[in-house]
Amino acid sequence: LSISLFNSVESISKGLEIGLFNTALEHRGLQIGLLNYCEFLTGFQVGLINIVTQSTVPFFPIVNFCF
Repeated sequence: LSISLFNSVESISKGLEIGLFNTALEHRGLQIGLLNYCEFLTGFQVGLINIVTQSTVPFFPIVNFCF
């Protein structure tokens, strides 16, 4: 669990991230924020802007998911 205005993880983050801006190299779990960004995702992103660079659909607003 990580709750902050700005969450930044330079490796693998697991679990729940809640913040205005969430970034991670790889995230496994749920990101909730205004802007969610990661290169690899196993889970969900909920926010205004959701970006997963290594995904078939790299940008999706409101809800994004990869498994």
